[in-house]
Amino acid sequence: LVLLDSVERVARDTPPVENFESRFGNLAFRMFYDCVSEISPELHTSLPGLPSEAIEELSVCFSEAWGNRMRIDFGSGMELNFLCWLLCLEWLQVLRKTDHRAIIIRLFWRYINTMRILQSTYWLEPAGSHGVWGLDDCHSPPFLFGHKYTRPKAIHYPEMVVEYLKDYMYFTCIAFINSAPSLRWHSPMLNDISAMRLLPPFPPGMLKMYLAEVLNKLPL
Repeated sequence: LVLLDSVERVARDTPPVENFESRFGNLAFRMFYDCVSEISPELHTSLPGLPSEAIEELSVCFSEAWGNRMRIDFGSGMELNFLCWLLCLEWLQVLRKTDHRAIIIRLFWRYINTMRILQSTYWLEPAGSHGVWGLDDCHSPPFLFGHKYTRPKAIHYPEMVVEYLKDYMYFTCIAFINSAPSLRWHSPMLNDISAMRLLPPFPPGMLKMYLAEVLNKLPL
């Protein structure tokens, strides 16, 4: 969490600049990215038990998790960098299987909230957006991790979303998406999922989409 604190501190110290060329992609993001890349190796030295020879590779993975410097965008591929970073930490025994619950609820969810800050601060454009034909332009795992703690139809009750958005990642994602006018129009796939009475522990449709649209993409 200390590493994520540092990332948010860099964002606070790197405010957006006036941008008249485009409604997406504030140029200050490149300064933010460069700063995070510069301090990343030093931040990793604070992780107990991390072999020094792994720091360079992990630092690149960590830096790429915040967006693309050239395009000033963010998508599920960058999010996957963070998941790979977590996986590498487990392989290196910095994190352990007994930490899985805390990794998702505390560490990964903190990453998502930090990314929300960056998205709204630097107007990061969705990378490879599917528009309405996707769960979310930028994030997928929060729906997989969070779906089992809610009933699908509950997302159609605004008062319920507001009441529980601070406690459930699924509701938080829905609330963020609902900044657009109507779930039915801007996220028809989520709207269709909500018609199910109950979701299985690992919804095959969500997993199939993540496999096809993220893990099986050529750049990865």
